Amino acid sequence: MPLFMVAGIIAVGTMPASCDKSGQSSSKAATQATQPALKFKTFSYVDKQGTGTEAFTMLMPSDWSFEGGIRWILDNPGMPAVASFRLRSNTGRDELEVFPNQSFFWTTNQMTLQLCPVGTKYFGAEVRQPVDPITALKSIVIKRFRKGCRNLHIVNEKHLPELAGSLGAGRGQSGVSANADGASIRIEYTTGNAMKEEEIFAVVESFSFPIQSMFGTQTNTMWTVGYIFSFKSDKG
Repeated sequence: MPLFMVAGIIAVGTMPASCDKSGQSSSKAATQATQPALKFKTFSYVDKQGTGTEAFTMLMPSDWSFEGGIRWILDNPGMPAVASFRLRSNTGRDELEVFPNQSFFWTTNQMTLQLCPVGTKYFGAEVRQPVDPITALKSIVIKRFRKGCRNLHIVNEKHLPELAGSLGAGRGQSGVSANADGASIRIEYTTGNAMKEEEIFAVVESFSFPIQSMFGTQTNTMWTVGYIFSFKSDKG
C-alpha cells in the first residue's frame, strides 16, 4: 500500500470529525474544548529482513504502538514481499490493521489446471477462480484472519467501486485486461471477554492476458485481494 494512503487511512480513522459551528450545540462545543488535542508522531519502518532501507513512513497517534512489518515470500516472483502490521491504542481497545495481500492465479487452460489444481501454487500464487470483493472478504479474508474468533457474524456489507479508483488499482497495461473493485464488511465477534466490532476493506484486482497453447488461445489471470485494512474497537 502506498505510503500516503496508509497515512491518510490512519489520519481519517483517528481524527475527530469536524462540523459547522452553526450546527454545534453549546454543550457539544464545550465538551470538545475540554478534550485533549490529538497528537501525532512520524513512524518509520526499516526493512531489516530484506533491503535494509526504509520501507514506509506514516503518521500515527503519539501514544499508539506498532507491531508487524515487511515479510518476504521468496517463492512468489510476482509478489515477493508483503506488508502487514497493527497500530494499537494505549488502552488496547482501538486498532487499525493492515493485512498482507493475498495472491492468486487462474487460467482457462485445462492442461495447466490438471497440473496445478485448485488449492495448489503456481509460481507462488494460489490457484483459485477470481471472485468479487464481498465474496473475497467473506470467504478468504475472514476465514484466514479471523478464524479463531467466537460468535462471529456479519452485520453489514457494502460494495465500494470508488475505493479501487481512489487507491489507483486496476490500471491497464498494453495487451493486458485490468479490472479492480472494492468492498467492505462490518463484523462482530467475541475475543477474550470483550465484544468487538470491526470494519474490513479490500480491493480485488485482476490482470488477464492471452497465451498460446496447443489447444489455441487461452487466458491467464493474475489476481489479488489487496489493500486490505480494518478499524476495530469495542462494540459501540
